[in-house]
Amino acid sequence: MSKIDFKLSVTGVKIIQFATIFKNLKNITKQIKLVVTEEELNSQGLDDAHCMLYTLNLKKAWFDEYESKNVTISVNCEFLGKIMNCVTPKTKKLIFQKTMKQDYLEISIINEGVETGKKSILNADKDFKLPLIDMELDDLSIPEMDVDDAQMLMRSGDLSVLIQELSAFGEDIVIGVRDDEVILSTDSVECGETTVSINTNLIEGFWKSEGDGEDGDGEEELKFVFSLSRLNKILKFTPLSKSLTITIWKENPMCIRFPLEKCIFSELTYGDDDELTEEETETQMDEFMEKKTNALAFYIAPRMDID
Repeated sequence: MSKIDFKLSVTGVKIIQFATIFKNLKNITKQIKLVVTEEELNSQGLDDAHCMLYTLNLKKAWFDEYESKNVTISVNCEFLGKIMNCVTPKTKKLIFQKTMKQDYLEISIINEGVETGKKSILNADKDFKLPLIDMELDDLSIPEMDVDDAQMLMRSGDLSVLIQELSAFGEDIVIGVRDDEVILSTDSVECGETTVSINTNLIEGFWKSEGDGEDGDGEEELKFVFSLSRLNKILKFTPLSKSLTITIWKENPMCIRFPLEKCIFSELTYGDDDELTEEETETQMDEFMEKKTNALAFYIAPRMDID
């Protein structure tokens, strides 16, 4: 490793995950900084409006191959996304490498080649040299919140479909969280009012803190307004994981986290035989919520003009 600053490689399903991350981050940020330490890969950044923050953490063990000398580089996110668009189902290995004293990131897409016995130029390998850039970005530390006001664990594909449907009827979404239901609604002059009421029994995992409530009945509704456009950008990352977590705080941005490791919910399909017991659900949810490594997370700020 004498001439290598770092070398990372992935195979199998992690190729799609790795490519999905960088293919879609271009919709959020124009430049990306990669911090490659001896033990993990980290990246974080803001969207142009500074209303959304992403954080990426991938431990050394997540990769098939990982060598690094503690290096930080920055590249153009749009061009990196174009390279990731060249990844196909025929790709067998994806390699990121930085050689010492070189001013570019080397990316290799290793495809099936001649091993399949089928003659196709689409099976050829592809190599790229993406120029490095100078990027000024302070460390965006995220304060630890001791108490969550609400947590949800749900299928990412289901949420993506709902948000896409609601996007046809408005620009913003109101999310209301009660003890027994989650209400998603939009309101516009042209389309009027649209409401989706989700009983919490339909959500794979749900927890909400107890509140005093305005009328003293012990129930307090959490209510926020978010941009549907930003939520749609986040849900472009749905191929990363079949399940995602949502954490809500009254005084802080909402967090949507995609774990990049297998979860029990990833193996389930719809049907009565697939349902977990309440105890199994609670255990899995606790483990899922605590997992902040090997994950891509988004913190999105709510609109402040809600009634």
